[in-house]
Amino acid sequence: TVAANLSGSASQNVVLDVNNANGSAQTVTGDLSLTNLVVNEQSYSGHSPLDLNFTLGQALSAFQLVRSGSDNDPASFNGGSVTLSGSGQTITTLESTGAHGSTPSALTVNASSTSALNLEVDLQESGSINVGTIAVGSGAVTLSAHSNVGSGGGGFTPYSTAILGTNSSNSITAASVSLSATNGNAGQATVGTSATPVNINASSAALTTSGNLYATTGSALTNLAVTASHPNWRNAANSNTYLITGSTALSATDTASSFLTTLNSMTSSGAINFSFTTDAALATGALNAGSSGSVSLTSTGNFNGNGNYPAIGISQSSGTITAGTVNLTSTGYLGYVGTSSTAVSVTTPNLDVTSDGNVYVGDIASLTSLTLALGHSNNYVAGQVLNNSYSIS
Repeated sequence: TVAANLSGSASQNVVLDVNNANGSAQTVTGDLSLTNLVVNEQSYSGHSPLDLNFTLGQALSAFQLVRSGSDNDPASFNGGSVTLSGSGQTITTLESTGAHGSTPSALTVNASSTSALNLEVDLQESGSINVGTIAVGSGAVTLSAHSNVGSGGGGFTPYSTAILGTNSSNSITAASVSLSATNGNAGQATVGTSATPVNINASSAALTTSGNLYATTGSALTNLAVTASHPNWRNAANSNTYLITGSTALSATDTASSFLTTLNSMTSSGAINFSFTTDAALATGALNAGSSGSVSLTSTGNFNGNGNYPAIGISQSSGTITAGTVNLTSTGYLGYVGTSSTAVSVTTPNLDVTSDGNVYVGDIASLTSLTLALGHSNNYVAGQVLNNSYSIS
């Protein structure tokens, strides 16, 4: 057991590096009087749990937990914990052990603060961050999980990297929320599940996933940014679902055989700045951000499917895009925006298009601002630069 009494002036970062390499039972306790604390924790299997228990002499403005260890060893999650309490704040994390071929290990996070707190948890090995009840006032919550561990005997099922809700009552309340779950293998990451989405109460949300996305929104968002990636998609035909329900709602699905993500719909009870970025082709449906909101769609990527390079760009599947400003960026292979038979339909006075291919946009409203950034995509199959066509009407 180690007693550590730490203090620091306002906005000064205090970094505590801890690990359980000793092998015997290890507990770190003490009193903290500081505003910004970073804990870098390394835990390994075959050693006793590592427990941190601190009393807060003053409220933290920022707390970051970086958790690393043996990437594919679930036994490294052996019941360790972090507890910070006092001055109107309680922050707890608790580890539980998973099993190869089954569910991954988990780090459950709960937090409450009567003052603004910026809370960040960064999981740098296989496992899930499980959301209990997190309420940090006008602060920010950032939860990030990343791993390259796959499925099978040395991995986990149905995913190796995740941000999940502990139950249907899970909640994150903050001014802004950032959730990121990515894995180097197709289908091995998720934010929420269809049965238990992550419940978000915030004005701004940034959601990043290389797999599925399931979330709910309480109050209407003013900013929503979704980033979807598809690792190893050329060799693993994995289709993801992106579903957000509540005051701000989004429905999108993948079609792996076409390297395509279809944005079926996006609505919000108030004006919103909405962006969707993906390395797949995008087909857009009815997206309504309000007359003072904005919609930004970005399509990138080059997938070599055994010598077959699918066209990556932005097309129209149904409906129209309605917003005060619309940004369409297409820089993947062929990098098109719309087709000669079906233009991308928008209703906006301000249009910004970046494209490496053809551009076909139909605008129902009268434009007051138009910006075009036009490049040229190389045709890998024909080995030549293509001539493009541009039409906005």
